[in-house]
Amino acid sequence: MKSFLEEIILEKLQLAKLPQDQREAVLLQIGQEIYERVNMRALEDMPEADQEELNKILTEKPDDEDALLSFMRNKVPNLEEIIREEVEGFQKESADFLDNLSK
Repeated sequence: MKSFLEEIILEKLQLAKLPQDQREAVLLQIGQEIYERVNMRALEDMPEADQEELNKILTEKPDDEDALLSFMRNKVPNLEEIIREEVEGFQKESADFLDNLSK
């Protein structure tokens, strides 16, 4: 999920213009925040049995992004929509924060 998430973050937040090292650092920080938001939203509507299955994947295969992505795509039909909404929400919150700093 992270590579798909990274693509959307790069696109929406226009981070591709940054030097490679800065882009990677920003992607890591922003990606983690959005990743957590996406997981929380996905869990909201997920049946308890699926939540237990997800927990098992996260416990037994914490570094297996392919297993996590496959599970999420199978169990969360609107996953890409959720990701886009969370990236856009983060973008708006960041803009609002920066606007408030300049006041």
